[in-house]
Amino acid sequence: MKHDLKLAETLVALVLLAACAGDDSGGDSAAGSSSSAGDTIMAMTTAADGMDDGVDDGMGTTAASGPTMSADTTGDPATDTSGADTAGESTAGDTMGESGSGSTGAATGATVTGTVFRSPATAPGLGQDAIGDIYLGLLISCDEGAAAVANTVVLDGDLSDTSFGVPYTIENVPNGTYFLAGFMDDNDNTDPDDPDADLGDLAAAMGFGPLCTQVDIADAADVSGADLTFNLVVPF
Repeated sequence: MKHDLKLAETLVALVLLAACAGDDSGGDSAAGSSSSAGDTIMAMTTAADGMDDGVDDGMGTTAASGPTMSADTTGDPATDTSGADTAGESTAGDTMGESGSGSTGAATGATVTGTVFRSPATAPGLGQDAIGDIYLGLLISCDEGAAAVANTVVLDGDLSDTSFGVPYTIENVPNGTYFLAGFMDDNDNTDPDDPDADLGDLAAAMGFGPLCTQVDIADAADVSGADLTFNLVVPF
């Protein structure tokens, strides 16, 4: 009986010792578990942060500008290939605007060129030198006051020597028959906005009317050699 009590006490001590060891181990395990759990929580938190970042970037940033999100992929073709953009580049409105502008602003008609001379029999007016601006026009008829379809001004033309000739060019002349007429502002007093020959100027005249060179234009073909000779000093 005494041995049995001793054995029981020994067993109780062993149990208590095992329990203490178990508690310590459990503490360690608990600590380990707590640490492990802590690490796991941290990992989960980090993962959550990553997910949060992924959501922010994926739904916010990527959706707005990323090339792989459906919202952006849809947006790009709509912007680049839909009627809003492509049509803007190739629609009739754009093409017509460019073509219309080009057609409207493009030069049409023929170019007339020639040379102005002074007749050897015509001396400059008193005090004049036969140097001045030359006004030329293609008239609808060879008459005083006839309307001009095109004109030009040659600045500082020099006919001081009868061997000199002053070239001119008139552009954008429509098809038709016209009459080249003109004068030199030898006394330098003509109004450029309303040019008219007066006393002392050189002119091409016949009697009391202009002396003209006929110019015929067909199929918008250019004309050269349309010369004019000043044969008169305007007397009044």
